[in-house]
Amino acid sequence: MHEKNAAVYSVAPNLAYHRNRARALLRALRAGEEYALSEFSHFHPEGSSMSAGRTFTLADAQLIIARSQGFSSWTTFKRERENSAPAPANLEFIGFISERLEETRRFYLNFFHYSIQVDESDGLVLKSPRGIRTLCFVRPGSRPKHSISLRPFPGEGVYLTFSTDDVRRDLERFRAGGVAIETGPLTTAGETLFMVRDPNGIGIYVSEPSPLLRARAAGENKRATA
Repeated sequence: MHEKNAAVYSVAPNLAYHRNRARALLRALRAGEEYALSEFSHFHPEGSSMSAGRTFTLADAQLIIARSQGFSSWTTFKRERENSAPAPANLEFIGFISERLEETRRFYLNFFHYSIQVDESDGLVLKSPRGIRTLCFVRPGSRPKHSISLRPFPGEGVYLTFSTDDVRRDLERFRAGGVAIETGPLTTAGETLFMVRDPNGIGIYVSEPSPLLRARAAGENKRATA
């Protein structure tokens, strides 16, 4: 039997799930959590002109959820979910079994501005600035469901890719922070990138898309939120 080294958690993306997401997002908005405010700024039509002291509503949170899924309104999104066939499980976050929680916390907070969602002695859950990409790191044997089937991450065979608008700037940030640059910077027709490793040995590619790819992505995002 193949031994798993990374824990993957999933939640079926049905309408009830997204309703719960909207309620959780509303609580985070009202609490002023950074990731939630970033979501508002990125996906809400009024995100670029948010006034201080704004009163957030459930409709705001629902609209953010809908637009993050490529729909113009919650009503349209809700109708699509109600009429669609049951979907496969949705990747919610990726987890690694690791002893190096302290170093991992510092790495992702310092270099990628992740925020801490859960910080316990036996586990760490980190959320990206937009609150979409979540990473989980758990100590070996700390939780029964992990100790049954999972071994510590062996430090090879996995990589993550982060996009940036200034790869040279980020390259210097990593160098200044004492992180060894394993590859790059390399420039291809589609991107300029370099690679480092996080404290667990996970390969980290930092990539700046070419102007052509950036323009193409901007066009796709514009169509998705129109």
